[in-house]
Amino acid sequence: MLLTIRSIQLNHQHKKTEVIDYPNGRSHGILMQFTSGARILTEEGLTDVCPGACILTFSHTPAFLSTPESSAEGFANSYIVFDEEEPFRQAVRLYGVPHNRVIHETDFGSVSSLFSKIYMENALALPMYREQTDLLLRELLLELGRSAAGQGGGAKLPRGRAFISALRWVGREMYLNLLEYRTVQSMAGAVSISAGYFRSVYKAVFGVSPKQDIQRARTEKAKSLLALTDKSFSQIAALCGFENENYFSRSFKSQVRLTPSAYRRQYSLLPPPSAG
Repeated sequence: MLLTIRSIQLNHQHKKTEVIDYPNGRSHGILMQFTSGARILTEEGLTDVCPGACILTFSHTPAFLSTPESSAEGFANSYIVFDEEEPFRQAVRLYGVPHNRVIHETDFGSVSSLFSKIYMENALALPMYREQTDLLLRELLLELGRSAAGQGGGAKLPRGRAFISALRWVGREMYLNLLEYRTVQSMAGAVSISAGYFRSVYKAVFGVSPKQDIQRARTEKAKSLLALTDKSFSQIAALCGFENENYFSRSFKSQVRLTPSAYRRQYSLLPPPSAG
C-alpha cells in the first residue's frame, strides 16, 4: 500500500506565547522537523531541541510543543500529517525509525530537502505524484532510521554531531541572510543557546569567532555588490548589515586594504558608462 499524506507544512512559524498541548494525543500520526530551537515532549519527558531535530509520533501519543525559555522569539517546524497510519507503522518498523524520540539527522539538511520535494510533489500533483510521494516518504524514513542507528539508540546529542550540524546550518543561514543574522545574539538564538556559550563553541568548531565570520560575510557580499552592481555605498552598507556608510567604508578598508571606491574601480565587471 502506498504511503500517502493528509497535509504537509514547511517552516510553520509559532509565536513565543503559543503552546501546543495534546495530553491525550492527536487524532493522527505526524512527523516533524524543527527549523528552530523548540521544547517538546518525548518518551523521556520535556526536552529542548536544536534546529534539524526530528520526531515521529502516532495518534494518541501525548504531545507538547513550546518555545525554549532561552529563545526571545517563537519556534518553527515543518511537519507531515499521515493519511493512514498502518502503512506508516509498517514502514517505520521496516526502517527502524524510533517512535516519540528525538532523531538528529546525520547529514544536516537532507531531511529538510526531502520535505521540500514531498511538498512540491503534492502541490503540483503531476501524473503519478502519489507514487513519487511514496518513494520520497520511504527515502525520508530510511534517512531517519539510518540516523537513529548511527546515534546508537541515543537521542541525547544536543552537543554532539547534531549540535555541530546546527552550528553549520546557522553559519550558512547567516551568509544567506545578513540582515536577519546580523549579531551573535541572533545566531545564538537560532540554536537556542546563550550568546556567550555560542561564541565559545563556534570558535572551537570553526576556528573563527562568530563576530569575525559575520564581518567576513558582510565584506564578501559588499565585494560582490561593488563589482556587479552600480548601487551606492549607502545602499550597499544597508544591504550588508552595516550601521552606516562611514562604518562600512572603515570596515571594508580594514578587511580588503582598499576603499570601496578603489575596489569598484579595480574590480567592477560592469561596462563603462557610455560617452554619449
